Formats: sequence, C-alpha cells, structure tokens
Amino acid sequence: MMVEVASFYSDMEDRERPKRFTHDLGVSTFKYQDWLVDRCGPERIEEWRKAIYVMSQ
Repeated sequence: MMVEVASFYSDMEDRERPKRFTHDLGVSTFKYQDWLVDRCGPERIEEWRKAIYVMSQ
C-alpha cells in the first residue's frame, strides 16, 4: 500500500498538483461512485447529472 501511496504522490508532483488536492477526485468521482454502487446496491448517478457537474468545472 505504501508503494501505491508513494506512486500517487509522485504522479501528483509530476503534474504539479499540490498535495492539498489529494482527496479531490474531480471527474473520477463518478468512476468511484459507480464502483461503490456496484458493490452496495443503490442506483447509479444519472448521466445528465454527471454532464452538469463536468460542465460546471
């Protein structure tokens, strides 16, 4: 796990992204939420809601 964390931080540094954004998933939020829904059961987020989020960024 520590290797994955180090790799993640290294990737952030390469992209010049400050560590304060570590937990900001951005558009990947939906990928994570879909993964979570597949395991826990409630409905996935509608595509139109995802589109509104992406357009507002």
